[in-house]
Amino acid sequence: MKLFLFIFVSCFNVAIAQQSDFYPVKMGEIPTRVLPNEAMYAMPAFTRGTAFFRDGTASEQKFNYNFLLDEMHFIGAAGDTLAIADPVLLKSIVIDSNVFYYEKGYVQEILKAGNYILAVKRQTLQVVNQKRGGYDATSETGAIKTFNSVILSNQNYKLQVRTDVLFQQQFAYYLGTSGNSFVKASRKNFHLLFPDKDLKTYLKENSINFNRPADLKALLQFCTR
Repeated sequence: MKLFLFIFVSCFNVAIAQQSDFYPVKMGEIPTRVLPNEAMYAMPAFTRGTAFFRDGTASEQKFNYNFLLDEMHFIGAAGDTLAIADPVLLKSIVIDSNVFYYEKGYVQEILKAGNYILAVKRQTLQVVNQKRGGYDATSETGAIKTFNSVILSNQNYKLQVRTDVLFQQQFAYYLGTSGNSFVKASRKNFHLLFPDKDLKTYLKENSINFNRPADLKALLQFCTR
């Protein structure tokens, strides 16, 4: 089994439901305790999957991606919720039909065409214009045990808001290669990645919204034909 670094992350019951596309957090509350599951996790429940590492090894666990913290969580042997703390070692994580990659943050594959990947980065973020303060970020860290190269740490995330705020799910789209090198799925980067394609004509004949996955899928399929 692949040895890698884990950080303990507390798992809390949720206390509120989604209201439209926004999630309110009141002054003094801790977002990880009050935000609903769908505002924090990619899947309704932890699901068995496989982490594939760059050195060719693999590890099976019950995974779920936390897009509030931008961490891949899994259930440890003691039933604790743990987070992969050294994700640069990952090549990919496959959970049912969901494929995740890591490069300065996690992205989820929505289309693979040839050697290219269209991926989405899904995040729950504090709405910029709906705050008058920020976070008081603290942590409680206990003793650290070392077992070869596996380190377990009793660390709780506590991000307490100082005023009433709103959180909202936001999406950004990326283009990647099989080597896990991802760039924003922008007009400029499509031109850079596919210089031999007549993108000028395609973009003139097709109305492309670079924030709409259906348009990006069609564009990538055109580029990889």
